[in-house]
Amino acid sequence: MKQKSVWALTVADGFMTMIIEVCQSGAVSYFYMKNLGLKISYMTMVWTVFAFWNAIDDLIAGSISDRTKNRLGRRIPYVRVCGLLAGIFFALSFVKFPFVQSQLGLAISAFLVLGMLDFATSFLEITLFAIPVEETLDDGERGKIYLLELLADAVALAVPTYLIPLLQPAQGESTAGFSAVMCVIGIVSGLAIFFSSFYMESGYQIPDEEEQPPLLPYILGFLKSRPFLTCEFFSVSVWTALSVFMLGMYYYFDEVSNWKTACYGALVISALFSMVLYWKCREKLGTKGLCVIAQAGGSIFMALGYVVGIFFGNMVLAGILAFFGYGFAYIGNMFFLSFMMGDVADYDEYRNGLRREGILFGFDNIFCCVANLSQAMFLTIILAFGYVEHQPEGTQSLLAQQGILTAWLLIPAGILAVGAICTYCFYPLDRKAVVQMKKELEHA
Repeated sequence: MKQKSVWALTVADGFMTMIIEVCQSGAVSYFYMKNLGLKISYMTMVWTVFAFWNAIDDLIAGSISDRTKNRLGRRIPYVRVCGLLAGIFFALSFVKFPFVQSQLGLAISAFLVLGMLDFATSFLEITLFAIPVEETLDDGERGKIYLLELLADAVALAVPTYLIPLLQPAQGESTAGFSAVMCVIGIVSGLAIFFSSFYMESGYQIPDEEEQPPLLPYILGFLKSRPFLTCEFFSVSVWTALSVFMLGMYYYFDEVSNWKTACYGALVISALFSMVLYWKCREKLGTKGLCVIAQAGGSIFMALGYVVGIFFGNMVLAGILAFFGYGFAYIGNMFFLSFMMGDVADYDEYRNGLRREGILFGFDNIFCCVANLSQAMFLTIILAFGYVEHQPEGTQSLLAQQGILTAWLLIPAGILAVGAICTYCFYPLDRKAVVQMKKELEHA
């Protein structure tokens, strides 16, 4: 791939990741509940309904994208339109509409902005995943693209993990300034994604004579693929853990610790360690081995954080250990999973002669709708431990703080542990199998 296309993909991916992480990883929930007064029970219903919409719209986007014929390729047209839409709906996610006063009205407003934003970002995610997979079979070249995108994502992650908690208005304060900042971020992000599309190159075209298979068999064919099903279990386990962690992080910093710098430092160190591990061990371990390490490392350190916090009462050290474990899981989701999904897409072409990354990604998001439901599970658990809604920060009871720690760390640790075991036992595309498959595809 040409360097300008690689950099354009990197820029677009960074802004897209920031939009998704902010809106789907707890910031919108926090804004609506803490600043607009939406009750937890209503927000739980929003995420439950949104999970089903998320599954449907991703599959729609994937099937449309895979079957599109356009002189620019089947992906890039959607970047230009959906990049702008994503920026607009991101901005609206943090706007207080004066005509919306009731609890039901706030819930509907939250669902609409999240739903429309998700539909736009579905096309963006599919495009930015598919182009490197379609353009090259070389894992080295894909790896350079994924690495650059990961670095951009790491910068983008600063918005939900650092900037938003810093700017977030306290309960009862005006939201006007915060909303203005988020609107500017949304507009800049949309424009950046839009203009980056003019530098992207996607040479893959559907042959004019190629007949598209019937839609239902086209979609359901993946369910017969063991590599795909195991890949999805990995994806679901990691994204569910991260979704719970990101939402719980806001509550942890509110009630337990102000040591944000130490926690973020642990996250950076862990992420860098994971990347060094990749470059040193990728030839020996392969994608499968690295994915197992990402899940197992995240599980172990989050479990250690839980033990230190609950049984030894050191909430600060608990947070540092938790963020160190989060770094493992984050790299697994944002980097190692890209290789695994790329291998699964190559395996689909190897077995069926089809390149259908959009359907693959759409199916991935159907499975990952569990992650959105997990936020409802987190909220349910902290309420069971006596968490009091709309109470000033830092005033929850000790039992409620323990509930936050339990939901924040124990759920992700258990999910990642199960995912590591299943990936190790059932994923068939080890290093040797992948090398042989790519050789045959290159000579086909």
